[in-house]
Amino acid sequence: GPDAPPPAGVACGRGRAHPAATAGAERGEGMTARSDTDLQSRDVTRRLPQYREVIDLYRRAFPPEEQIPLWHMRLMSLRRDVGFRAWFDDGVLVGLTYTVDSPTMVWLFYLAVNDTIRSRGYGSRILSHLRQEAEGRTIVLEIEPLDDGAPNIEQRRRRRSFYERTGFTP
Repeated sequence: GPDAPPPAGVACGRGRAHPAATAGAERGEGMTARSDTDLQSRDVTRRLPQYREVIDLYRRAFPPEEQIPLWHMRLMSLRRDVGFRAWFDDGVLVGLTYTVDSPTMVWLFYLAVNDTIRSRGYGSRILSHLRQEAEGRTIVLEIEPLDDGAPNIEQRRRRRSFYERTGFTP
């Protein structure tokens, strides 16, 4: 049922996110978001001026074996309950998300933050927007298991730590 616990490897976030732009801004080091204004999101279509930039980010952020074919993502995003969105701060691409909504939850299939401007609070800000849009529904996502033999174990640890800091639980 809707109250059943998620399968292993899935993290859930409930309630409200932390205030926007806190994840990287607290470290000092000049690593703050470009602006204090709200992020803007736009549907990813071939007509989006930054389409190529979004697709390049998608391909850099996820290994080929984890990528859904782009034609399929674009086709599915024509449905009302599927969102393939690019996120911008003052016109600069900061990330992308791919979500599927249901009456009780939001599945976050992909969240990628532009690797040239990571650690500036954008991932937290995007999650904050998604939580507001979820209107109390649970956000569900899957991350790679913390397998000590994995070649990217440090990346996996950082990813899990990020989601835990932003309110997700295993």
